Amino acid sequence: MVGQEKAIEEMQKRKPPKINPLRILRGLLRSEDYPLTQAELAKECDIPVDTVRNVENDRRKLSQAQLHKIKHLKGAEWDSEREVWHLYGNPDIPYTAELAEAFRSKWMDYYYNDATEAHVLCRQLIELFAHVEPESYNTLFYRLYDALGETREALHINGARAVFEKTKFQIELLHGAATKKYYVQRNFELDESIVKRKSNGREDWLNLSWLIPTLRFGRQPKKGTPDA
Repeated sequence: MVGQEKAIEEMQKRKPPKINPLRILRGLLRSEDYPLTQAELAKECDIPVDTVRNVENDRRKLSQAQLHKIKHLKGAEWDSEREVWHLYGNPDIPYTAELAEAFRSKWMDYYYNDATEAHVLCRQLIELFAHVEPESYNTLFYRLYDALGETREALHINGARAVFEKTKFQIELLHGAATKKYYVQRNFELDESIVKRKSNGREDWLNLSWLIPTLRFGRQPKKGTPDA
């Protein structure tokens, strides 16, 4: 009896197993046809694989930035009070493998989405350049320029390589004869695949409407989409 009582006492002292959100999520995303590995989860959630391993082994917690990525890339939102994943913005809808598959491969694929989303991102960029303080201008430019290049390489978007190659630049140092000051500028050698010219020969800056067909704008909506 003494041995049993001691065993029971030891069991009662043990802490209950920790709830591990990422391990639960990987279990939800996994299926017989798709045995999701840690590396694959890391890729789908845009989180370093070492982070996934450390979180699943309870060596660290998911940060708010990482939860934010999961929310937008996978549509899964973690409820820390109930300790469950639910559909993003819908606490009453439990997150399931079926929802995961929709976020993995069934985004709306028709002309309105492509044009709208490209427009929104371009609009945000213009607003940043319109309101950045002069002393932060270079920082803004290089953050965006480098981030776009790194994203293209990380996602292996090889079809965009030519445009990225053609939009490299050289730094030029200028000296104002009147002001006696030095000025720095970036020189781009841009052909008509990057910027069109107006009838007077001048560049037609920020007019990108001629690129709309490359955003699949001319395709017929797929059956089942809102415009079909």
